[in-house]
Amino acid sequence: MVILPFYSFLIGTAEKNRTQYAFLSHDGRCVPIDIAVRFPSYHANSQSIYGIWTKNGKDVIGRAKLQPGQTDFSPLFSLSDKKLSHIAISPDNQRIAFLAAQENSRETQLRVIAHEEFGWFPLPFIRLPAAQSPISFCSSDILLYTDTTGALSTVRLAKPVKTVGIHHSGRCPAYNAQDKSTAFISGTNIIVSNKIQEQLKATSQTILSFSKNGKELLFTKDDALYRYTLSDQQRHLIFQASAPITFIAEL
Repeated sequence: MVILPFYSFLIGTAEKNRTQYAFLSHDGRCVPIDIAVRFPSYHANSQSIYGIWTKNGKDVIGRAKLQPGQTDFSPLFSLSDKKLSHIAISPDNQRIAFLAAQENSRETQLRVIAHEEFGWFPLPFIRLPAAQSPISFCSSDILLYTDTTGALSTVRLAKPVKTVGIHHSGRCPAYNAQDKSTAFISGTNIIVSNKIQEQLKATSQTILSFSKNGKELLFTKDDALYRYTLSDQQRHLIFQASAPITFIAEL
């Protein structure tokens, strides 16, 4: 059986009105995998994928062990009359952040559930108005998200709830805990912020993620996956897809 160490990335591409997932091998070959889930989030240490799937017409947050072949999800949590999106799993694998939108309404809230002895339960004090945009954990108790004004903000998952603005315009955040780097999209630019601030050009379907070693920014542009080395500011092509890349995770 082929196992995950033979692969370098899990990627998702927008094809035929749905996202098609595939493992990308170290030599550039794609191996298809059947993942019937929306808004996935990959947790590298547990080799698990979290996402939203539909059961009896309801959005359900589920989890599955990532493996070749068909991936079967176990249900963890759902909310009545809510459309769920943009999953993010905490580094300690104990919290899941997501967006919940009231059906027949444009109101969207940032919500968080935590793993306890008898299952997953919501943090009742986290109900923040948010934009429909990806979210990211900085640590297991700090989140990056886009508020309803389009500003990038952080919130600590504790009482009293306090948000801190990061940038007046920011979406699709990624965070690297090793050197405390933040990357996000502002307008038509990717902004990478640490000791200095760098900018790269972005496209409408850009996806951001830091590499496992923390020394590179992974991003998509024009249906291609790139590796941007922070030390020398060099961009390297990893993979050219035939459709827009909507998800990347380094394995």
